[in-house]
Amino acid sequence: ADELGVDEGEADAVPGLTDDPEVAEADDGKSDLMGQLSNFLEADDSPLTTDETDDPNAESDGEPPALDELDAAAQEIGVTQTASLPPMVARQLPPTVLTLGESVHLTAAKPPPADDPSEEPYCVEKNGGKTVFCVEDVDWPADLAEELDVSTIMYKGAQAIVRYDDGIATRFHAIFPSPAYGTLVSYYSRRFGEPTEISERTIAPFAQPREVNPIMSWRRDDPLSGEVTTLEVRRYDDARGTFPDLKHGVLMLSNATSPPIFPVLSALDLMPTTGTN
Repeated sequence: ADELGVDEGEADAVPGLTDDPEVAEADDGKSDLMGQLSNFLEADDSPLTTDETDDPNAESDGEPPALDELDAAAQEIGVTQTASLPPMVARQLPPTVLTLGESVHLTAAKPPPADDPSEEPYCVEKNGGKTVFCVEDVDWPADLAEELDVSTIMYKGAQAIVRYDDGIATRFHAIFPSPAYGTLVSYYSRRFGEPTEISERTIAPFAQPREVNPIMSWRRDDPLSGEVTTLEVRRYDDARGTFPDLKHGVLMLSNATSPPIFPVLSALDLMPTTGTN
């Protein structure tokens, strides 16, 4: 239970939330413990799909933008970096582009192989190599990086899981110690202004009373992708399809067409990053 991030006790209430939110029940209906643990450890090998429904009026040929088209759009506004970069490098992102850290953003190209194999990020290939999940560094400010540092079954440090489809970053998932939730919200409020949406949902931790999970979201029209991008911060990580993790919060960056990371990726896939294999 400790490996799954289950903690005891109730979390402090977070100010600034509405008093009467619409509550979403977080219960998958299973009561068998081993069945739920099995869901946590096993990846879903079914064909990759999204929850988006087809719009018959949409003008699209069904293909994602070509990499060279995205590169051209990025260069036009001065963006040349890849998704994972060393910290404290000069950035040239327009203010409407939502990011993890200072510059990690959607549509970024997968970094080329490192000259030193020891510096290569840990990656897992799925879907015949068309989909790749990597654990990569995020260029947080130094003081914030220290506060966001974690040591979990998924990864260690102030990093993030990024999903690449055909070499383009389509979704990010980062965890952080849940007490750092307020600090992270303040950081993004200074960068992007007040949250676009403030909400909360009820979660059902393992063998504990239900908890309220506060959520802050920012939405922007992304000039790089042409999509509405959402940056979402939750005090507790309940976005992996398993028991809610009261020890860690979650930060997610995606748009309406972003395919999921979990449960396509499993905890077993990520164990090599922590040395538990």
